[in-house]
Amino acid sequence: MKIAIPTPSPLHAILGRSIKAGWTPAELAEYARQMYLVPGQTKPTAASYQFVVEKGPEHLFAQEILAGLRAAGYVMPPFDRPVPKRFDWDDPDNPEHTPEMRGEVAEVARLIRNRSASWKGKPQPDPSEPIPRGLWKRCYRLRNRYHSLEDTIAIQALSD
Repeated sequence: MKIAIPTPSPLHAILGRSIKAGWTPAELAEYARQMYLVPGQTKPTAASYQFVVEKGPEHLFAQEILAGLRAAGYVMPPFDRPVPKRFDWDDPDNPEHTPEMRGEVAEVARLIRNRSASWKGKPQPDPSEPIPRGLWKRCYRLRNRYHSLEDTIAIQALSD
């Protein structure tokens, strides 16, 4: 009975060179994450490792990243770190919107709700009610298009 011994692939040889060059597993993981992070992932994947192992430890990027990782004062980040959430420009939860802008958008929304209620012969809506997401986006876009609250009110004929 013969036992088949698998022959090492070229990737194994390159990985061996990385280990001989002194790369630690944490350094290799951070290099893989920096060079090729798969969309939607928070940590390096097999494709990330394959990408950097194919480059080898002699590659210019590998040498630059390793020098940065070993620089004095550098603290290795955690292996699996979440990517910060990206907000649409008109998202009501976007942290880049200033309190002034939020207030102006709320005023436009209040005026639009009041106009809609008067057209339908309904009582004025309660101003303390939360603004529906779709209406907030619409009002933000209007306010953004006309560059000021006054212009938005005048052009959209929203005066009380």
